[in-house]
Order: sequence, then C-alpha cells, then structure tokens
Amino acid sequence: MKVESKNKRRFGAFLLSGLLLCLAVPGLRAQEVLDFGFYGGTNVAKLDERFFDYDNRWGGQVGLDWKVGNKWCQGDFALGYLNMGSKYVINTSVGDGSSGEVQQQRYNYKGVGHYIDIPASLALGWWDIDDSGFGFALSGGAYMSVGVAGNIDVEGEFRNLNAGGNVYDSFSKEYSEKYFGDKPYQYKRLDAGWTVGARLGIGEVFRIAVSYRQGLTNLSNLEGYEVKNKAFILSLVFVVSGD
Repeated sequence: MKVESKNKRRFGAFLLSGLLLCLAVPGLRAQEVLDFGFYGGTNVAKLDERFFDYDNRWGGQVGLDWKVGNKWCQGDFALGYLNMGSKYVINTSVGDGSSGEVQQQRYNYKGVGHYIDIPASLALGWWDIDDSGFGFALSGGAYMSVGVAGNIDVEGEFRNLNAGGNVYDSFSKEYSEKYFGDKPYQYKRLDAGWTVGARLGIGEVFRIAVSYRQGLTNLSNLEGYEVKNKAFILSLVFVVSGD
C-alpha cells in the first residue's frame, strides 16, 4: 500500500506541474485552447491478477469532457459513467470414490461494476483547430473511479455421470451477488491508477480519443491477494463549445 500511495502522489505532482506550466508561461498562453463537450464510447476491460488470466469484457462509458490550455500543451479532464468488470469459466469435477460416479461442474462467471469516473491528463501535441482545423495530442495522467453499483452473476451447469461415464442427470443453477462489498469474492469501490492516450481532432465538432489505463489500487478483500483493473478505451467526443 505504501508503494501504491507513493506512485499516486508522483502522478498527481506530474500532472499538476505540467498544467501550471501550460497555463503560467506567457508565451504559451498566446494560443489558448478550450474545448467542452460530451463523449461516449466503448472499452475492453479485465481484472489484472497475478495467478489467474481473466477474459476480456466489453463495456461502455458516457460523460462530460473538457480540454483547456494552449496550442502545444493542454489539460484533459472528464467526468462520466464507466462500466468495467471481468468474466471467466471454471471447469471442475467431483467424484464419489465408492460408486465411481462423477459430477462435472462448469461455472460461467460475469462481473460488472458501474463507476463514476474522473480521469485527468496532461496532453502535449499540436492543437490548431481554429487555423488549420487539425489537432493531435499525446497524453498521460491519472484517474479515480468510485463504484456505485454492480452485480456478480454465476451460472452453474452440472452433469452427473455414472461409473460407465454415461450422463444420467443434468441441471443448472444461477447465483447473483453485489459486485462491491466486504466479502472475500466482492471488490472494493475505490479505484485509481495511471492512464496514457492520444486524441485526434479534425474540424470543430468531433474528436476521437483512445487511452489505456492500469489500476494501482488493490480491489481484493483478501489479505495478500491483489486484483487490479485495466482497460483499453475508445471514445468519440462531440464538442459543443470550443476555441
């Protein structure tokens, strides 16, 4: 936890110092940039865990977006809704040593967490929408997300086989639990980490933004066990006010 806190402070200091440079240097302020708009898009997310390989899960996000700074250096900020989670399948067998019967078990796990998301990045590039109609910037920064709702859904499929290997019974069960909570299989609500990305602007209205994020916060409730979010995000920004 001490290492995570130290990394978060470093990202915060980097972002703050960069924004102050963008806004404070007189020569840079000569070409001001201000974009405000709405964004929506999709993401490919998974839980990052040392001993288990989760499958990718598609999600989405919508929200408010604004960019402030100058032609060469801007601050990118957003406030929105984001859903992330994971999915995986577990196959196992339970045997009866006396009769030779076996039960084959298959568990399909799907977890979805709904977050209020607040990313903030420092962007460097060439943003010249007013004159040339073109803008391109690379960014790096930090994000914080707070989980507000979500579910863990598990579908269990069971097949009973006799000693000869023939199926004589099969059935399924469904289980559901809240995604966030204090139980061992639930996750913590607060997430934070670093993010890098790029943004392309052509014309006054639309921007295309891509980013990758890696969580630094351990979401697991199990002591000594680490689970973190990571995702690739693609968004379309619709600008309603820009300079």
